[in-house]
Amino acid sequence: GQGVVVGQGATLGAGCVIGDGVMIDKDAVIGDDVTIDDNTIIKQGATVDNGAVIGRDVEIGRGATIGACAQIPDGTVIRQRENVPGTCPLETGD
Repeated sequence: GQGVVVGQGATLGAGCVIGDGVMIDKDAVIGDDVTIDDNTIIKQGATVDNGAVIGRDVEIGRGATIGACAQIPDGTVIRQRENVPGTCPLETGD
């Protein structure tokens, strides 16, 4: 996207889609195949696991963790160090 800011030490996985005006603060970790919509802020040290979809105008607090495949609706505020569980289906080992 346009106007994206990625802080020092932040990492972005393969296949990510990042919207306009997104800010990813230093030391944040974004997994593979994550979608982040416009004007979202991901603060220092937050982690967004593989396949998560983050809506528009979302704020993810410092050190928060968003689990794999989680769906975060537009306008959501995730508190500092909050843990949002993932929603990926569990693989069966048959």
